[in-house]
Amino acid sequence: MKHIITIGAVLFNIFLLIAIVTSVSWLLSPMSSQSAQTTFVVPKGSNFTAVGKLLEEQKFIRSRYAFRFIVWKEKLGSSLQAGSFKISPSQSPQEIALAFTKGTSDTWVTLLEGWRSEEVADELAKTLGDQFDKAQFLQLAKPREGYLFPDTYLIPQLVTPESMIHILQKNFDKKMTQEMLNEIARQGKTPEHIVILASLVEREARTPTAMKIVAGILEKRLQNGWPLQVDSTLQYIKGYDTKQKTWWPIPFADDKKLKSAYNTYVHVGLPPKPISNPSLAAITAVVYPEQTEFWYYISDLQGGMHYAITLQEHNANVEKYLR
Repeated sequence: MKHIITIGAVLFNIFLLIAIVTSVSWLLSPMSSQSAQTTFVVPKGSNFTAVGKLLEEQKFIRSRYAFRFIVWKEKLGSSLQAGSFKISPSQSPQEIALAFTKGTSDTWVTLLEGWRSEEVADELAKTLGDQFDKAQFLQLAKPREGYLFPDTYLIPQLVTPESMIHILQKNFDKKMTQEMLNEIARQGKTPEHIVILASLVEREARTPTAMKIVAGILEKRLQNGWPLQVDSTLQYIKGYDTKQKTWWPIPFADDKKLKSAYNTYVHVGLPPKPISNPSLAAITAVVYPEQTEFWYYISDLQGGMHYAITLQEHNANVEKYLR
């Protein structure tokens, strides 16, 4: 009887081992025989644990845990690269994991809020290299000032200027929700009005709270026929300053006399076009401004905002914070 039990235990362990090996082999095998490749994006800052979850959810692998086992076994934990990769369910988890460590043909580029099209072109040329036609991009981008949405993008190395414009515009269209468009229409305004004003607000205020207050002040000035008197429009007119080495030089008193349709000290109303590419925060601030009793504002040298109801209060703020 003991002999029979021993044989039974041995057979059970053999069958159990076979079952485990078969299961592990199955989990580490390709998800399917479909060889069609799909672009899979490894987000910037992600790790293999998060990537394994995404792969499982998108049906590239059978198990995120088997994927993590492969990463541990092959010691790939610190080798993950962000970017886009061509993979297919016909690849094993090991092949997919290794693919994510061998680099990508795409490049991450960050375009900052409030940049004008020239700054966007400079950054793209610096990141993408000589193969990117900066002059052609700028020619296409300048008429679209305000709609080159600032964000972090994963860009193919050989992207064309036309494709780059499409990527930026598409992101802008996605950020401008139907709810916002409905609110703009309800106010009797146009999207163009919002974007132009947001491009000013972006350059004038730094935080979402300040943006809402400044947006309310500028909108109140427009409604009452006041000139906006926004310094950033003077900076836009002046363009690149070789001495200050910036597209946004400090304006001087004489600059308020510059002859340009963008001079909001001379002309009442909005500039003809946006002066920068605003963030979602600036656009939202203009769509939903904060109504206050203020008519004036200044930004001090540290970026702090100071508001005033009367011109006398405003001049006192200027003397206190800007002199």
